[in-house]
Amino acid sequence: MKESVGNTALNKKSYGVYYTPPAVSRILCNWAIHSPKDNILEPSFGGCGFLEASKERLAALDNRRPNNRLFGCDIDKNAFNHLYEKIGPSDLNGRFFLSDFLRIKPADFLVNKFEVIIGNPPYVAHHNMSREQKDDAIKLIKSEGFALQGRASLWAYFVLHSLQFLKDGGRMAWILPVSFLYADYSTSVKTVLEAGFSRLLVISSHKRLFLSEGTDEDTIILLAEGWSGGPAQKGVEIYFANDVIHDLDKIVEAWSIRKLDTSSLKDRSGYSLLSKNVLNIYKSLLVDKQTMRLGDIAEILIGMVTGDNKFFIVNQKISKELKLAHSATKFVLTKFNMVHGMRLEHYDFEKAREDNVRCLLVNTNNMRSNGSLYRYIASYPEEKRKNNKTFKTRAIWHKPDDGRIPDAFFPYMHHTGPRIVLNDVGVNCTNNIHRLYFKSGYDNTQKQLLCISMLTSFSQLSAELSGRSYGSGVLKHEPSEAKNIALIMPQRYRPRDVEETFRRIDSFLRKGLYDEARSAANFFVLKEVTKKYGKEIIGAFEKELVRMRARRYSTVKDKAQA
Repeated sequence: MKESVGNTALNKKSYGVYYTPPAVSRILCNWAIHSPKDNILEPSFGGCGFLEASKERLAALDNRRPNNRLFGCDIDKNAFNHLYEKIGPSDLNGRFFLSDFLRIKPADFLVNKFEVIIGNPPYVAHHNMSREQKDDAIKLIKSEGFALQGRASLWAYFVLHSLQFLKDGGRMAWILPVSFLYADYSTSVKTVLEAGFSRLLVISSHKRLFLSEGTDEDTIILLAEGWSGGPAQKGVEIYFANDVIHDLDKIVEAWSIRKLDTSSLKDRSGYSLLSKNVLNIYKSLLVDKQTMRLGDIAEILIGMVTGDNKFFIVNQKISKELKLAHSATKFVLTKFNMVHGMRLEHYDFEKAREDNVRCLLVNTNNMRSNGSLYRYIASYPEEKRKNNKTFKTRAIWHKPDDGRIPDAFFPYMHHTGPRIVLNDVGVNCTNNIHRLYFKSGYDNTQKQLLCISMLTSFSQLSAELSGRSYGSGVLKHEPSEAKNIALIMPQRYRPRDVEETFRRIDSFLRKGLYDEARSAANFFVLKEVTKKYGKEIIGAFEKELVRMRARRYSTVKDKAQA
């Protein structure tokens, strides 16, 4: 996160402007700087927290002119006000640049190779980068021999580019967004770092470093030492800290002397944080003959894209104000929480309509015989219509329903864990909900069994491992992630028992009794599992599930305490 460009909410979103707690800056600088002769580069120095801590560290190592060892750049003029106030360098030439770091080359500095690179790069998401910025970043990284997927955030380019400035044996310390752990594009970054450094440590915590700055962005701390001494024998090590701010000093010290009990970061970070016993049993169940992936059972697609939900989806009040006939609208699932059970029923829509939820899709099939509907469609601004990319992909711009009615629904984002909802009313959904299309051979009993299995502690844990946290405690699943959720499908069951259990769990869910619903699912689905691994395995799965959810929910709790 870049420490500059003011403190407004807009700047924070556009430039990644957040201040690192001074205690954290000092600990990381004390770890990274070993000698009074170390040269330190901060590629995005902003508020100068790391430069100030570096100056203190060099002075403590008996460097009488520490400013001569400090270098950096920043794209914001305000950062130089902080530089003069906290560092006060007498000469900027060849030391500090008012520039985008991605435009800087090692030869631009008086010292073109550094023992230490430290800081927090800009947390600018791919969609907030300008087209020119994206093109320039991709071109630069390719020229340096790296490859990143097209939707990489700006921090990833910063980290890779910084390697050009690092001396053999050098160290890096970064505060990075948690996407370092799970984003597809971060795999390339981790591969490069693992190949180049002799040791790597990721410190993760549910305590947010930048909470006081008003962001719900999760962060991790990355320590890397021994550049050009790789590959790292232990790969990327990971350690989960209950309170990273208060425990960081001890964690870094223990890792430095190789006495920190770390895990290996493989696949998604959640696997590395599971207890060894649960992880071993979980992996064994993944290859069990009863276990399937959701993608083996159903095709998963995003819902229909209207191009303008506010215009095409109305509520009962708006429909009456527009004098739309009954045939001019049809039900559409717009919010997953419109249904609380495992089966979408007409009652759910009637309740939503009474509550004035936007759940009525404008239906233009008989527009010419409906004057009110015709006038409403004609009211759409022509210029806005011509510039709408989604409208251009449709044969008739005002017909958003693609007619692909799903067999079931799956949430895109949720708090309490995913569930599958059978589509008993034959409606479509918008693209904030996923559509499931069962593969051939699944009867109604098996579909109900699938819904039950999804709610077990095993599958809920699998969902946590497959998905990713997305602010405010939400768990998010792209279709490619949802298809990897593991489910145990018992091979021996009585259809009558499945139906009865399905009804009972559906009732629990509609009453908000989620723990009771999961307990019933565990009892019905995991019988064979408990016979093999003991009844305590359900409690072990449940403990890990609660712990993983606590990491997500902590965003909401921390905000409430702030």
